[in-house]
Amino acid sequence: MNTKVQQLPMQCRAKCMQATISHAISVIPDSRTHSKALTSNLQQLSNTSQSIPTAVPPEIIQYIEEGRNPDIYTREFVELVQARNQQLKGKSEAFAQFRDALAREIRGAIPDIASQVETVVNATASGETTG
Repeated sequence: MNTKVQQLPMQCRAKCMQATISHAISVIPDSRTHSKALTSNLQQLSNTSQSIPTAVPPEIIQYIEEGRNPDIYTREFVELVQARNQQLKGKSEAFAQFRDALAREIRGAIPDIASQVETVVNATASGETTG
């Protein structure tokens, strides 16, 4: 036993213990209330979470299982999408240039259908943006 505690008179030690026990008893109801509220909130969260649609790609789960950072997967995925977007943009621009060149040639070769060619060009150019 600690020598300082031994040096305290018995009456003082008893009062100190009584105060400690009283404090512990007064805290227990708060702890029970807090535990009940916490349990209730966790149950509500669990019930609510079942109605929220969550779809995690299996690749991310695999990354985590391998001990890798899922942010790396996200970054790589975004980079892949950007690269693919650039490829598709290039193809789209190439087709637009081909369309315009073909329309020019057709108008030059067959002037009688120039208005129809212009209608086709305008209809297919509606989704284009200049960039």
